[in-house]
Formats: sequence, C-alpha cells, structure tokens
Amino acid sequence: MKQKTARRLIPAIALVACLFAGIVIGLYRDNITAGTFIGLGVGLIVMAILRYIMFSKKDQSPLHDTEKTSSPND
Repeated sequence: MKQKTARRLIPAIALVACLFAGIVIGLYRDNITAGTFIGLGVGLIVMAILRYIMFSKKDQSPLHDTEKTSSPND
C-alpha cells in the first residue's frame, strides 16, 4: 500500500522540483516571473510524461501472467 502512495507522489514531486528550479533560474537571471512560468510549464510537461509512463502500463510484467506455461517434458 505504501508503494502505491509513493508511486503516486513522484509526478507531483517532479512538478514542485521543476517549479523551484525555475524560480532559482529566474532569480539568477533577474526575472523571477519568467523563471516561475518556465518552471511551471516544464514541471507540468514532466508530470504528464511521468504519469503516462507510470500509470499506462499497469502490471504488465511477465511475472504477473496467470497463464500456465507448459514445460517441454509434459
């Protein structure tokens, strides 16, 4: 259960990280507003990509297959 909660938080944490990175870049370039908007835009794009990657392929690993595979010796 904790793994699902942590997995859902990763895109949100990426958004906040990009936002703060944009603010810092804006402070460095003496244009906080532009840095904030750029950080927010990049953060939203990164968040959408992470959500697509993490939630589009739910448990499609071969370990979760319910089909029985027959062995060659049967």
